[in-house]
Amino acid sequence: MLDRILPGFAGWLMSDGWQAYRHLAQRLRCWAHLTRKAQGLIDSYDHEAQAFGSQVQSAFDTLIGAIHAAREGGKGARLN
Repeated sequence: MLDRILPGFAGWLMSDGWQAYRHLAQRLRCWAHLTRKAQGLIDSYDHEAQAFGSQVQSAFDTLIGAIHAAREGGKGARLN
């Protein structure tokens, strides 16, 4: 259906994780959806899932901090 709505689409598509988009080579995942998935792992009863969700959320926090720093003039924008 997506190919019928956007025939020949060759740009970047921002999307959630819906399977219908997965065949597109240039697809970006929505930050809000990824953050909710990380939080879902943190809220899990499985300790390994909780730990992984916390690591993912920490990485997201680092990235968004670097993005905000870069927007404010680049100081402190380096990722180690």
